[in-house]
Amino acid sequence: MSKKTVAEKKNCDVDLELAIQISDQIELKEVRLLESSCSQQQVFVQGEKQFDINRTVRVEVDMDSKNIMVFPTFELKGYSESEALKQNNPFLNIKAVFLLVYQAKDLSNFNQKAFDSFGQANGIYNAWPYWREYVQNTTSRMGLPVLTVPVFRVIASSKKQSVPKKVKSNATAKKGLNK
Repeated sequence: MSKKTVAEKKNCDVDLELAIQISDQIELKEVRLLESSCSQQQVFVQGEKQFDINRTVRVEVDMDSKNIMVFPTFELKGYSESEALKQNNPFLNIKAVFLLVYQAKDLSNFNQKAFDSFGQANGIYNAWPYWREYVQNTTSRMGLPVLTVPVFRVIASSKKQSVPKKVKSNATAKKGLNK
């Protein structure tokens, strides 16, 4: 059985205190998949594999409607053991952009740093289950062994930003990822 790891990367530091202040005043109203793409190499990859997940967030605020719109982007790339160190030529690429719309009671006391922290903390956390389901469903539809993305874990900013995690796969020896 081949070894699989996942490393997550994020795009900025989060001020959890600011994020919590906003999260106490909001309700999630809508989640939409705005954009998605996937690709795989035609040749099955043998041996050890590494999967990296990158995530970024863009936040827009409409003060008049008191809406916070969070646009998390997730991208999973799969590398063979020989390509993992170089981080080029992935055999698998899955990307999704979501839109999360939050309705707030009052936004007048917050600045852009607070909104960005909220998007990084709550936006990613709330979108993560949708991302996990998307990856699992997409790998299945691509004819690959199903990948199960790990649950989202909040990591203190003093810890390392890229954390290896195991990816669960329901693969058989005949399928592409575990050959």
